[in-house]
Amino acid sequence: MATIQLPAEIVCIVLEELRDDEEALRACAVVCTGWTPIVQKYLWRKLEITLHVRTKSHLPPFKPTVRIAPDIRPLYKAFKSSPHLAGNVKELSVKIHGDYWRYTSLSTIISNFIVSRISRIWHRYLPFILESLINVERFSFTNYLLHPLLTTCPDTVRDAFISVLRRPTLNTLSMPFGSALELFTMLCECPHLSSLSVGMITCRSHVDLSLYPRVPALTPNSLLVSCGKFWYLRLLNREFPSQSSIHFDNLHRIQIHVGMCYVVGDVSVVNTTEEVIRRNRATLRHLALNVCLSEPLTTLVDPTSLLSVDFQIHSTARSSQEHPAPRSWLDWLIASFPVPSTTEISIESCTLQLVQFCLFEDVRTFYEKWEALDAIFTSWPRLGKLSVQIQRQPYRAVFSPESDTRFPVTRVDVQDMFPRMMKEGRLVVVETQAGSF
Repeated sequence: MATIQLPAEIVCIVLEELRDDEEALRACAVVCTGWTPIVQKYLWRKLEITLHVRTKSHLPPFKPTVRIAPDIRPLYKAFKSSPHLAGNVKELSVKIHGDYWRYTSLSTIISNFIVSRISRIWHRYLPFILESLINVERFSFTNYLLHPLLTTCPDTVRDAFISVLRRPTLNTLSMPFGSALELFTMLCECPHLSSLSVGMITCRSHVDLSLYPRVPALTPNSLLVSCGKFWYLRLLNREFPSQSSIHFDNLHRIQIHVGMCYVVGDVSVVNTTEEVIRRNRATLRHLALNVCLSEPLTTLVDPTSLLSVDFQIHSTARSSQEHPAPRSWLDWLIASFPVPSTTEISIESCTLQLVQFCLFEDVRTFYEKWEALDAIFTSWPRLGKLSVQIQRQPYRAVFSPESDTRFPVTRVDVQDMFPRMMKEGRLVVVETQAGSF
């Protein structure tokens, strides 16, 4: 049978398996020409644009400039000649980095001067590219500069960004790094937003909050927060005057990673997190935390409707002596899910992220508690798998050289921690590098 005669449903299934393998997708487009239109949807699904903003020079001829990767012009020509390619873009990522002028020689000065003139073409290329993206569903904006860009860039560029934010297809806004001013400026232009992801907020505390634009009514159903404690509390407690109309009371998914949250028992963080979860008791389906709570989870959520949980637990070596992380987490989990349970537990997926865990301090010291937790997971009838991620830093400085007992936890150790789940074939152990919160 010729490949062009295959049903589109089968072609989509094949390409879905290869969606992350760009070379394989391109090979399919070459060998099976009938698949080309479908392959293009996968190849052009994600688009990343990087801007390099050079700071102002002390010399008068050189002004702040923006430099884009050399492939921006071919991209402009591709969208100009084949508009349907832009329609395939579903995820747009814009990253902004800062460059600095360096005066090492006369040739460098001349080169920088030429670049500053050529870089002006971004005012023409970038707006056209952004305005061509009519089907964007997810927009990620990352600004590593010390100042906002959306409020200072040329009007044509700002209008182009706004056109993307106002697309009726856009439902997810992500800001991994940037200022609060940019965050609320973008939220003002996202009337159809359903998912919000906020990372590190860089706004300085002395900024007049009254100058921020007021956000229209928004009720997202997904909230992912991974910023520091100060901005986490301000955001979740809605202390920004501009966010008075943003309501976090209809969330289906909550992911909270408070930066540097190694110490368990921070009252303000715990109370705020519990209140957010409690307000979404009726709708919450997916929960991810690195904050150990005080109230049992089953009193905050509906255990019959919660489908997945993800807990990030740090080592005793990275927590306080009064509140060692593993012990507090284990006590809380055991209290949250007593065995036998009086209510039906509907959790289908559970993930434990063990960050920088040590064999003796974090595992064998609490052996009975880990054994009790293993019995709890075994009693969940719908739990398909327990995924345990062993996260390590790329350096060994986290392990004290003064102690010979601080050996990092291995895959075999995790299997010994959950023997029942291991015996039933429902335990999955993965080793990764620890993230930085």
